[in-house]
Amino acid sequence: MLGLVIGLAAYAVWEYPTGSLRAVGRDEYREIFGAGQYTKWQSNVGRAQMLQVVFASQMASMADTATMWHEARVLGPFAESLAARTGDSIIELDHRRYPLTRMVPLRIDVWTYYHRNRDGGWRLSTSLWY
Repeated sequence: MLGLVIGLAAYAVWEYPTGSLRAVGRDEYREIFGAGQYTKWQSNVGRAQMLQVVFASQMASMADTATMWHEARVLGPFAESLAARTGDSIIELDHRRYPLTRMVPLRIDVWTYYHRNRDGGWRLSTSLWY
């Protein structure tokens, strides 16, 4: 039993990510693990650059999609300002979701994509669950 507890504690420490808290709205903070250019596409008709922002979110239940959409909207302006500085045309918000508590190292990834319209504004593309 003691070996199981030690093993679970070591697994949680090894898999537990750490990021930095960033203010993303009025009294709203998100833990950001990292942001950077992920992929570039280029052809003779144009190019697209993707900015990937990886952040932590916490689920209230295993099917908590309302929180997912709220967090994508709240983090949107932060990601858009980063993308404007780097000249990216697509944003990938990579939610690292943890069920019920962050101490459980089970990870569910959610990707929310935004892309620029022809007028330069941002538009939600889609979300994909993994």
